[in-house]
Amino acid sequence: ENFYGLFVNGATADIAGTIETTAKDGYGIVVWGEEDAPFDVTVSGAVHASGADAPAIGGNGTDRNPANKLTIVEGADISAEKDVAIFWPNEGTLTVSGGTITSATNGIYMKAGSLNVTGGTISSTATEYEAPTAMTNGSNGKGAAIVIEKNVKYGDFGKVSISGGTMKSVGDAVHAFGEGVPQQFITGGSFSNATSSGCCRACSKSASR
Repeated sequence: ENFYGLFVNGATADIAGTIETTAKDGYGIVVWGEEDAPFDVTVSGAVHASGADAPAIGGNGTDRNPANKLTIVEGADISAEKDVAIFWPNEGTLTVSGGTITSATNGIYMKAGSLNVTGGTISSTATEYEAPTAMTNGSNGKGAAIVIEKNVKYGDFGKVSISGGTMKSVGDAVHAFGEGVPQQFITGGSFSNATSSGCCRACSKSASR
């Protein structure tokens, strides 16, 4: 059974209330852009995947529209109990300027597109670290606040920037891997642990491994 709390297909949406799903494989919100109709979603409310083996918010790897936008602002509360909080395999820009993003595995998992983190708190509550490995479908590993995986099965990366915010994790605060993955994109923010090699241009707390 697939159950989505909300499916946004090539549309604009402002999420200020609460969306929760408990169904197996049930995303809280699915975002999907069409070739001639990108999505533009802003979240200031709550999105929870409670007990579901799926992200709170997720896109699709076949979505190659670079004009897609997902913006997480102050007041947002995004969480997933058994999967990543935000899965971003599509093109477009994910912006985090405030709010909290919490997952039992990895907070944000990127496989394409652009990322701009200027604020907010992104956390993994995992108590053990498992480094992610290359995967042609979905996400894996646990214990990182942000994972950025370059995989040939997905679209291209645009600009990746972390200049603020708080990243909490038992393992790498930010883990980037794969041939051609973005480099030197961290210029600010607070990190509970080090970042993987090549990410950090000017980290405020922890040096790159």
